[in-house]
Amino acid sequence: MIGVLSLGGCGAGGDDRPVVRVSAAASLGPVLQKLRPAFEDELGVTVRLNLAGSGTLTRQVLDGAPADAVILSHPDWMTPLIDAGRVEAGDVVPLAGNALVVVGRGPAIDLEQLAEPRFGRIAIGDPDSVPAGLYAKQALITAGVWDAVETKLVTTADVRAALRYAQAGDVEAAIIYATDAADLAEVDRSHGLAVLHRLASDMHDPITITAATVDGSASGAVLLDWLRSPQAWEGFAAAGFDRP
Repeated sequence: MIGVLSLGGCGAGGDDRPVVRVSAAASLGPVLQKLRPAFEDELGVTVRLNLAGSGTLTRQVLDGAPADAVILSHPDWMTPLIDAGRVEAGDVVPLAGNALVVVGRGPAIDLEQLAEPRFGRIAIGDPDSVPAGLYAKQALITAGVWDAVETKLVTTADVRAALRYAQAGDVEAAIIYATDAADLAEVDRSHGLAVLHRLASDMHDPITITAATVDGSASGAVLLDWLRSPQAWEGFAAAGFDRP
């Protein structure tokens, strides 16, 4: 069993447990929220989650934002943190894998059909800062339809925002992580929102979620050890994540 932390710092509202600050990709939000009670109780800590797109998180840490651990949806976003000395290359570990799906309303489609006029607006994460958007762009290029769909794209600050556009009916389709689609509420399904296509993994870079401690944080290291434990993996698997 991983031991209880006894580090400096305290939680809000009189809670004297040490605080562990985790900056994590927005797509990890639901599973980390579900796991949080277990790792807070077992480790004796209060966890503060900062959820955003991976590029945004990297820029925040580079600008001096406090963090004990960072969890990103593309390993390339670790490179600036390593170059800046905030993360040690040897501390970067794979945490989980994922896949991409197209969600929308109507029958199943092939990816190439997103070029058809009925898909007037398509939401994806911003490829310049959101890994899900970068993976989606790579897949659309591989499918030969990037030029046809580029002008129809609604780019978002994180992949969960792309899902919200689809839920609201503001776009005809969104390319999101399979784990986000697994989290669709029953009301979404009752309104016809469903997975229209699952992208083949060879159409884009491997989706590898990586994690690392920041500035050698001991509390961050203990938390990441817990997140790689069999107990934590049960939660990741139940949420639809793949082994890295």
